[in-house]
Order: sequence, then C-alpha cells, then structure tokens
Amino acid sequence: MCVSPPARSASCGPSWTARSWCWERSTPPAARRALEEFEQRRDRLRDAEEISDPREAQIKRFKQQVAELKSRVQDRDAELAKLREFKIIAVSRIAAQQRSWNGYAVSSVILADARPAPVPGVCPGPDGRG
Repeated sequence: MCVSPPARSASCGPSWTARSWCWERSTPPAARRALEEFEQRRDRLRDAEEISDPREAQIKRFKQQVAELKSRVQDRDAELAKLREFKIIAVSRIAAQQRSWNGYAVSSVILADARPAPVPGVCPGPDGRG
C-alpha cells in the first residue's frame, strides 16, 4: 500500500512522479540495486552501439518494409503498363481481323448471288434452250 507522496519540490526533478516515489518506497533495496545495474549496463551498451534502441530498430525495419513495398508497387505498375499495351495491340489485331473477315463474307455473298449472264447458244437455260 502506498503512502501519499510528499509535496513536490524542486529537488525532486522534472521526472518525479507519485508512482516512482511509491515504487522506490515499496521496493526492496536489492531489486532497486538490480534495476540500477541493469539500466547502467543497458545505457553503456547503447552508448557503445552494441545494442540498439528497440524503437530505432523498429524504425529501421519499417523503412526497409516501405522500400520493399514501393519496389513491389513499381513492379506491379510496370506489369500493368505492359498488359495495357498488349490489350491495345490485341484489340486492334482483332478489329483488323474482323474487318478482313467481313470483307470475305461480303465478297463470298456477292459471288454466291452472282449468276453469269446467259450467252446465247453456249449456256442452255433451265428448259434446255439457249
């Protein structure tokens, strides 16, 4: 149970809080000493840059992920541009082929409907006379 903290004074410093005062009063000295040793060792390693701040590592990881995602977006955009170009070429080829087939169909209909003009004496009519 925590006793109410004393009135804040200038000697407490800017980082003083009721919680830290409570924790220091209720924590055994051995735990406080272990915590201080841990913080000192951690600070020395960070200063020597043997271990990094987890936030800095996270920022670095996020920057790598952003770069990877940007690369993937660029690759996808390039692929989409190729596919659009292919689509334009394919549609134009199909349209040209269709125009060509329509021309063949029209000419074959004209040829099918066309009858040669009768030449007297050469081509008998349906009744056998020319």
